[in-house]
Amino acid sequence: MTRFRSAAQIESKAGERLQEYQHRFGVLQGPPVPVERMIDDVYDLRILWDQISTEGGVSPLAGLEPADRRIVVNEARRASFDRYPGLLNFTLGHELGHWDLHIDQASLNHPTLEGFDAAGPFRVHRTTSGYVEVLVSRLHRLGLTAQEVQEVVHEATREDDSFREAWQVNEYASALLMPRDLLIPAVEGLDLTSWPVLYRLRDAFQVSISALRVRLEKLDLIYVTDDGEIHRSAAEYHGQGRLF
Repeated sequence: MTRFRSAAQIESKAGERLQEYQHRFGVLQGPPVPVERMIDDVYDLRILWDQISTEGGVSPLAGLEPADRRIVVNEARRASFDRYPGLLNFTLGHELGHWDLHIDQASLNHPTLEGFDAAGPFRVHRTTSGYVEVLVSRLHRLGLTAQEVQEVVHEATREDDSFREAWQVNEYASALLMPRDLLIPAVEGLDLTSWPVLYRLRDAFQVSISALRVRLEKLDLIYVTDDGEIHRSAAEYHGQGRLF
């Protein structure tokens, strides 16, 4: 069963990793967070591009091979990474969330009993290099706000831990790639109700636009309606609605 963690606990865990990096290599003066260097120098993991099978009709973006300390990025999805700026970084953040939140790292060097499924609750696919534990995350891609995600997770995870895992790693990736200490100064004085401004922020932090939107909404810096109209806050939007 997936352990409960609050958003604050997850953000704190990601913050510890950033502090570790900055202690070794110096304070980050601005975005982006060097996630690929952190994978190598802080998490002691490696990245491998490889084909991941589509068993079950799923073509995941990436997966994790814990025993080999390796993140496998799906070669078959390279076009998606090329098409959507920031998607690769956020995908790597997802897998780091799994590593820090869901993998029993202390047991990786211990042999398991014959017939024991070490993959736990994760969906498993085969690659040419072995089995990969795959994160299948959809909630944030649907454009839900942080509050809506929490409500859906609370309801859905009564029967299925996978939704809770998905929410947790999205929170982790957001906190790691868009830490408050970098994001708040970066948005100071900007008109966050402008999509062109948000796209420039996306490029600066090297994340997907949907991930940036969710992060800004979670920090109550913007509120985006279903038709894509941006407001400074949910309170402002609902207040305007009462005027008409």
